[in-house]
Amino acid sequence: MSDISTPFSRCILSFFRLVGGLLLVFHTAVVFSQPFNTGNSENGEILHKLNCESCHNSMFPNGDGSAIYDADFRKLKTASKLLAMVEFCAGNNDLPWFEEEIFDVTKFLNDKFYQFQ
Repeated sequence: MSDISTPFSRCILSFFRLVGGLLLVFHTAVVFSQPFNTGNSENGEILHKLNCESCHNSMFPNGDGSAIYDADFRKLKTASKLLAMVEFCAGNNDLPWFEEEIFDVTKFLNDKFYQFQ
């Protein structure tokens, strides 16, 4: 069994940790700067209909929850804030969504209502 405590081994191990960390940061920055490139709008529409519409509909006297996305009413002004809101709502409602499903719903909302670049 080799000893990993040699200076050279520690240096190599530190290098790989640094490279792995940088790759993770780069991947995260790309995904969060462009959340709409990875999503599936059709799946997002289905997830939104099944999990979001009833809550949003209950917020409005006329029962039209899509009014929350109206340009005059909404407070979200950037793609990253839209993504953060979808994550917040999913977590707040204990939805067992994976990251891909959050991107799907975010892409659907952007395609249909927000039109962020």
